[in-house]
Amino acid sequence: MKKNKKIVIVGGGIIGASIAWHLCKKGYQPTIIEKNFVLDKGSSGACEGLMFLQSKKPGIHLNMAMKSIDLFEAIQKDLDIDIEFERKGGIVLIHSKREMEILDTYIAKQKASGADIEMLDAKTVKEMVPEVAYDIKGGSFSKNDAIVNPLNLTHGFLQACIKMGAVLHQNCKITAIDTKGGVVRVVKTTKGDFQADLVINAAGAYGANIAKMVGLDVPLEPRKGEILVTTAKRKILNYPLLSATYIAAKYDPEIAAKGTGFAIEQVPNGNILIGSTREFVGFNRDSTIKALQSITASIAHTLPGLGNLNIIRDFAGLRPYTPDGLPLIGEHEKVKGFFFACGHEGDGITLCAITGKVVSEMINEEEVEFDMSHFHPARFDKKGKKNDKL
Repeated sequence: MKKNKKIVIVGGGIIGASIAWHLCKKGYQPTIIEKNFVLDKGSSGACEGLMFLQSKKPGIHLNMAMKSIDLFEAIQKDLDIDIEFERKGGIVLIHSKREMEILDTYIAKQKASGADIEMLDAKTVKEMVPEVAYDIKGGSFSKNDAIVNPLNLTHGFLQACIKMGAVLHQNCKITAIDTKGGVVRVVKTTKGDFQADLVINAAGAYGANIAKMVGLDVPLEPRKGEILVTTAKRKILNYPLLSATYIAAKYDPEIAAKGTGFAIEQVPNGNILIGSTREFVGFNRDSTIKALQSITASIAHTLPGLGNLNIIRDFAGLRPYTPDGLPLIGEHEKVKGFFFACGHEGDGITLCAITGKVVSEMINEEEVEFDMSHFHPARFDKKGKKNDKL
């Protein structure tokens, strides 16, 4: 595609910002349309910065996640802001024999995909996480699990884009997309019309709504996740932690019925972030007492050594869910010039770097390292039922 082509990116969250930055690095000057003030209400501003390779499905999902985290070393040097990226490793906590059985098989497949993950016995887990409960059964560890500040990362991408010639329109809502003759022509917004040779749908949980504007129906829907924030404390947690229930629930209905587990990290300023829920409630972002009670009960049982935690606030974000757990990436053949880059659900932070890279390569007609047919947006045209057995 010629560098002077008019590219409109719908969504200024972490995915849209990464795509814009990668495109600018290749000489393009995209226009970014964001319906809110950036980071006000999107998922990028309502999530933890955990990048747990251990939670990724073996195969291309995991391989892209590993590559994505590798890219952060260079991104951190390129951006004019501290994104607080650190490969500090992460621990998955195993609570039962059944979870141990599932994780044994799961991790064997991950290691076959190239991941550096090791199983831990209960004694080792207790040495690494003294706050853990006496009845913990074991765990797993990956030195490549990482953390990043998603707010700083999104800001850094966007600030760098603007310096390279990109244009960001905030508080700008799309009202229609003109596709005369089956080809993208114009993006109509509350701040005027924008000519477009290519529209990139990076609208996250609202991706299906944007797709409908060009007559496309995709099985993408919002799934709410709530997060709790504590007062700042002295350094307690040496590693981010993930409950094995989060993984095992996808494979065992009985485990899923008891809850979805938790993730917890202590950020540099001392606050502890605890999440998260998985709720299909449409676009409702309200926090609930039920979610707070569910998350805190899990933490109290598994990590009694943390003592009493003072919750100072909670917030919710909407994750863009797809039935097979993989994002939608690529141009849909039914509408020329309409390109999907959404549906990452809880992996938007982890996959943002590689998504930006491969999307920019596809648009620039370069060879892409991965088989992108796995993410083709038309793959659900004849199916689309929910399936959480990832």
